[in-house]
Amino acid sequence: MKGAACGIGCVVLDFRVFFGKSQKPRERFYLLPGQGGRNYRRKQERILRWSILAAVLMGALLAAVMWWLAQPRF
Repeated sequence: MKGAACGIGCVVLDFRVFFGKSQKPRERFYLLPGQGGRNYRRKQERILRWSILAAVLMGALLAAVMWWLAQPRF
């Protein structure tokens, strides 16, 4: 008996609900070239390197501007 009550407060659980195979088909997705695997990791590494380089350059630029503004002018 699926989910039937066996008395006051006693419910028989159907373990197929928790551990059984799903009846609906799995959703599948397909990757295009460059979206996964070795090429994807290479792409992510390239993005990380350029991001670090951009952050260092932007920090150096801001430091130079702040230094220039802090210099006494006559």
